[in-house]
Amino acid sequence: MSGINATAPSPGSAYPEPPTIYSMSDYEKFLFELKGFFVIPNVLTNEEIRTE
Repeated sequence: MSGINATAPSPGSAYPEPPTIYSMSDYEKFLFELKGFFVIPNVLTNEEIRTE
């Protein structure tokens, strides 16, 4: 699956490097059009999805 990779700022730089953005493949576009959503396993940690 395509993704976005954020990078750490360069030493001495006030701004971080721009993220690397990958476009969707034809298959990913087809699945999105078919289902209307993506299922991305493990995109959130248990701590991020925990409710209280």
